[in-house]
Amino acid sequence: MVVLGISIGTRVTGIAIINNSELIAWQSHTFPAQWSKTKMEQIINRYEKYIRTYKVTMVIIKIPRLSHHNTALKNLLSKLRSLIAFHGCLMDYTTLNELKTKLPQMQNSSDIQDYTLNQYPVLLPEHTRERVNKRPYHHKMFEAVLIAHLWKDRDM
Repeated sequence: MVVLGISIGTRVTGIAIINNSELIAWQSHTFPAQWSKTKMEQIINRYEKYIRTYKVTMVIIKIPRLSHHNTALKNLLSKLRSLIAFHGCLMDYTTLNELKTKLPQMQNSSDIQDYTLNQYPVLLPEHTRERVNKRPYHHKMFEAVLIAHLWKDRDM
């Protein structure tokens, strides 16, 4: 199973691809422009590139809490659901609270990054940069890696 983990956002999004328990791609993407249909298409096209390139079979999306679901995010999620269905991928959602339930030792972004680094030492450069940066940039990428990791062995 090829799992695409997405920590969705309208300004920053994180992705991770795990194939047969191997982390093969991970990235943070920024979309700083004001929200528009063009921006939504840019984000969706980025996701589609990963789905096509890596022949993704499962997409897991970490969504923010419902109180943070503005119109832009709702439209993006709707478009993403359509994209996933079009490509015939399985799909599931998770939230930060669900992750904390699965892994109670994780209480904050730093814990998520440390746990994820322990599973995938290849992430050390991003982990180091994230610790030094005053403005976190890669936290969504770490969330995406974590959710892909937790879902990679699930039977759907």
